[in-house]
Amino acid sequence: MLADRFGRKLMLLRASYAAAIFYPLLAFAPNFWVLAAIRFVCSFFSGTVNPAQTLLIVTTPKEKHGFVLGVLSTGTSSGNMLGYLLGAEIVERFGYTEAFMTCGAIYFASGLLVQFFARDNFNVKLAKKQRTQSQFKFKDVATPAVVWILMLFLCFGVANRLLQPNMALLVEKVIGGIKGAARYTGIVSAAASIGGFLAGLIMGW
Repeated sequence: MLADRFGRKLMLLRASYAAAIFYPLLAFAPNFWVLAAIRFVCSFFSGTVNPAQTLLIVTTPKEKHGFVLGVLSTGTSSGNMLGYLLGAEIVERFGYTEAFMTCGAIYFASGLLVQFFARDNFNVKLAKKQRTQSQFKFKDVATPAVVWILMLFLCFGVANRLLQPNMALLVEKVIGGIKGAARYTGIVSAAASIGGFLAGLIMGW
């Protein structure tokens, strides 16, 4: 809703810079509850994929939408893959604080790239006028197809997240100790991103 009111690029910048601020704060959490609270704030403000998708859709020709979304999917998967590997290696060599700081720095760099190189032809006054003239209601948009797709994505999200929190514990159990657990967890998680890396471009095309 904020993107429709203030622009898509602004929302992507909001997500990138918020993540750059909040993720490094995780390294200074004094207890579990503060860690959980900071993590909640991180996720609440730092969703970058949806604003990026919206910005791509409104700034590319209609016949290219499938392709650019496929490229974005590939970028997301490859970023996940490299992030898992890099994060695991940083934790093994330097520690968790350095990993969180690196995460924040990369988010900040991505925000700068968007700020200086992304273009958004959003007009606040025109958008406000279109909202007042629009006769569409939520029930007009929530067709059976849209509702079922939303439910599908909800199920995908639940299935995805069921395993992720336990992956590190499983790896630690399989390798028989905590030594090297971060590195091997990174490798296992990166392996899961390879399919998305390959499929995004091919399916999008």
